[in-house]
Amino acid sequence: MNSRGCCCSCSFSIACLLALLLISSTATGVHSLKSLLSSYIPEQIIGFCATYTEAADNIAITCKPNEVIAIHEAFLTTASGGNQCPFLTSAESRQPNQWNNPYQKACRDDLRMSLNRKCSGFSNCTFSLKQDHLDKCAGIAGFVVVRHACVANLVKYCNWTPVDQFGYIATPGYPEFYPRLENCAWMIEGRLGQRVVIDLLDIQMREPDSVMMPSRWRPKQTFKCVDTLHISDSTNGALNVCGQDLANLLEVRSVDNKITITFNASSFTPARGVLLRYSLQGCPTISAPPKGHLLYRNDTIAQYTCCKDHVFEDTRQLTRILYCVHGLEWNATVSKCIPATTEVIVIDHNGPIDVDKTIYSHPMTQLSTDTRTLVSDFVAPTALLIILIGVNALIVYGLVKARKRARVRRQTESITLSKRATNV
Repeated sequence: MNSRGCCCSCSFSIACLLALLLISSTATGVHSLKSLLSSYIPEQIIGFCATYTEAADNIAITCKPNEVIAIHEAFLTTASGGNQCPFLTSAESRQPNQWNNPYQKACRDDLRMSLNRKCSGFSNCTFSLKQDHLDKCAGIAGFVVVRHACVANLVKYCNWTPVDQFGYIATPGYPEFYPRLENCAWMIEGRLGQRVVIDLLDIQMREPDSVMMPSRWRPKQTFKCVDTLHISDSTNGALNVCGQDLANLLEVRSVDNKITITFNASSFTPARGVLLRYSLQGCPTISAPPKGHLLYRNDTIAQYTCCKDHVFEDTRQLTRILYCVHGLEWNATVSKCIPATTEVIVIDHNGPIDVDKTIYSHPMTQLSTDTRTLVSDFVAPTALLIILIGVNALIVYGLVKARKRARVRRQTESITLSKRATNV
């Protein structure tokens, strides 16, 4: 991790990081977190769940006249269990258990394509499973679950850059047609640390052309998109979509903070086109102040720290923990790092005491702090090094003297033995 010009380097273990998280949870941070939680208003996604039989299969969806329907989720399921229908009472949610054959496998059918044909892009609609959907679960009672949004500000023109946290975009003419278009683009960009999420809610485009490719043995049939929806990010990851298929209704997440969407149409086509929802997820990375740096961050928290002998101005602490609320914004900001000097109250005898105005850093206190730092960082290690060198020198001197005495003793013994041999 770069220290952004910081004069120190830090390394923390996991245990130390957890301890800092606990220490830095101040009352101010908790209060601001609670205020953000209480003021956050999410997008209104309307959901309903109802029991379904062939006798009662009509689904009615109504929005205001200036709003259009956007289907997020829709399916029919015959699975047993009350958790399939969270909007019903416990008695109603258990009702399909009486209809289901215990030896029959549960059936699930996605309704989004059929509902999009009848409802998406309009203010109200009535949908019949028997008439408007090829029901693979026909004749079986179960639950119908639908989640949709009533969109008031649907963008239906090209080359537009969104500025909101989330929104909806559609091709010009949606949901009745789309004209001939070349490089109809939308660039969605968040701040550093955020990601862009694209939900493809409805896609009906011209079907791809069948092309026979030459081969060594026999020609192979492939498909070539005529009208395309191209989604890419700055990492060169790309997705091309065409035609109309349930597999196209997917979620796309960027690797970084930017996505570009491009729609190309070769001619006027009486098809709905494309409806998508974009959203910026994740809290943007806040730049570290001078004499400080970002120590760690993930999707939920970010930890900042000041360099040695510095603290944050507002908390007077070495570290600062921020919490990402609802994946949108931090609960606080990062103040500048200031020298961590001891505060002394100076009494002015000529007037009343104002603590806020008379607190300042005493130069003698700063001098004594610097002196202690000098002793602990330089003098003590130097003295210890000198002592170690002296001890080593004494050991070497003792070894040399011992070897010299041993050599003299051996020489003396050798002379004595020679004289004894001569006398004999």
